[in-house]
Formats: sequence, structure tokens, C-alpha cells
Amino acid sequence: MSSQGTTFPNLACWRNDEGEVLCSGTRTDTRGLVVSIPSMLVLDMTEVADPQVVWDFPEMLVPSTKLQVKRNGLVYDLVGFGLYSDKASHFITHYTLKKHSDIFVYDGMKNNGYSMRLDKKASFATHLAGNNQGFPGGYKVSAAIYHLRGGTRAQDIFFNARIIEYSN
Repeated sequence: MSSQGTTFPNLACWRNDEGEVLCSGTRTDTRGLVVSIPSMLVLDMTEVADPQVVWDFPEMLVPSTKLQVKRNGLVYDLVGFGLYSDKASHFITHYTLKKHSDIFVYDGMKNNGYSMRLDKKASFATHLAGNNQGFPGGYKVSAAIYHLRGGTRAQDIFFNARIIEYSN
């Protein structure tokens, strides 16, 4: 992510309502700047859902390689999936807790609308990681959900690093 911009040599910086130029120099329009990141990252797969494709989502996503990633918690951990069945016209979810100790399933049509913890044989490796063999038949990923490990501290670190990078 670079701070590339387009310089407009014929256009001055700021102007007031009357058109009076308030600064000297030229204006640079910059697009595509990323200065903040969400604590929950949801990858919507509905537009790219192909029934023939089996997605293999990584357990972690790293938004920056220049920062002290692990020490500052600047890592997204996979925590769940929204799943959809065309045949059943129904959504369910598979998700885990922060420590990946238990796997839960939410299906609003079952268990009086409450989530259920799967049995102890269900693990992160069998029901979330890899190519998702633990999904019920006919269900495909409609959304992958990641959680920012370092929370607001990691968001602040990312923001400050981006400001320094873009200021140079």
C-alpha cells in the first residue's frame, strides 16, 4: 500500500467560497489510503461463491509485514464461517472461541435458536481450518470471519505506522 497520488499542477491547494487561494503549491489527490483496520474482518463470499470451488481459508491473516506483528497482536485469526445451503435456502454458522478450544454451531431452526457446542471430537482443525470438511452436506462458505488478535491496541499501532509511512 503506497501513498501514490496524482498531482494537478494547474490546481492550487485550498480555496474559500469566493475562489480565493488559501495556500501556495499544488494539490495532490491520493486514493486507496488504508489508515485503519477493523477489529472484526468479514470476507463476504456471496459474490464469488462457485459451487465447484472449495475454499481453503488461512488460519491467520497479517495486514502488515513491516510491523512487529505477533508482539503487537496485528494478526487476524479465523474465528468462524457463515454457511449457506442453496438446497435448504438456509444459513448457519460455525465458530470458535478466542482460544479455539470449542467449536459452536448456530442454526436458528434448531435448539430453540441457541448455538450449540459440538462434541469434544470437533476441533478447529476439523470444523474451521483447511478445506472445511466439517461442514454439513450442501453448505458452502458465504462469509469468513476473522478477529484482530490485538484489538484496539493493534488498531492504534497500525494507524500510527500508516500515518508515519504516508507522511514520508
